[in-house]
Amino acid sequence: MSAGYRFLLIIYNLIILAITGSVLSIMIGQVKITPYLEYAMNNTQSRMLIILISVIVILLALIGIVKALSGESKRKDSFPIGGSSVGDISITIPAIIVIINKAVKSIQGVREVKPKVRFGKDGLIINLYMLINPEFNMPSMSMDVQNAVKEHLDRIGGVTVSSISVLIDNYSPNEKTNR
Repeated sequence: MSAGYRFLLIIYNLIILAITGSVLSIMIGQVKITPYLEYAMNNTQSRMLIILISVIVILLALIGIVKALSGESKRKDSFPIGGSSVGDISITIPAIIVIINKAVKSIQGVREVKPKVRFGKDGLIINLYMLINPEFNMPSMSMDVQNAVKEHLDRIGGVTVSSISVLIDNYSPNEKTNR
């Protein structure tokens, strides 16, 4: 939901809350409406204000109805991977991260991986932040990880990968502990 739509929804709800509170106070006898109605009907400024508020409420209600009926079928945190005559098929970023972690576990020497995934126009853009054991060849291991991740995402998730970048982080021959 966009920030503008949220703002409109808040304004609409505040107006509805004010109207409902006023009606409730009239119904329980706390406020006598007759003097206010006479003043509003006889004063041009009050009539214009009531008309303006009414138009705003109607517009906000129409925007809300259109937005609700149009429905956002595509989630912003999902990636389309196919479809059929029955409907669309998408995968979420958390599901993609699970597949990435599964792929990386098959590579010997990787201690930890922190994937960052975003959607690009040609496919997924993946940044992998890895901690590796110092005994292994970094370029070779990185290429193995890239190939494994791409192959798993294609085979298991049906996802197109645009790029996979690897950053070896905290590489230290003296560090023996796992994070």
